[in-house]
Amino acid sequence: MRKLTIIWFDQFLDDYRRYTKTEFQRSESDILEKFGELESDIEVFIISVGEELTIDGKGRMFRFYRVNDDYQDAMQYDGWMDV
Repeated sequence: MRKLTIIWFDQFLDDYRRYTKTEFQRSESDILEKFGELESDIEVFIISVGEELTIDGKGRMFRFYRVNDDYQDAMQYDGWMDV
């Protein structure tokens, strides 16, 4: 598994925990493990949460995008949207 820096990961966790029912939330380590499995050429990564798993019944997509950085392999949280 490769080392990948996730920029604004704490903000993602705040949003994820705010909108996802507690019983359906994945652990921080489970989520980070998925990032480590990504191929190095992936430009966008989306975590999707179905409407039945959210507190308000609206599906959510949490978006991350690749950051061009010569010093680290990084993706940045870009926010969420209703689906």
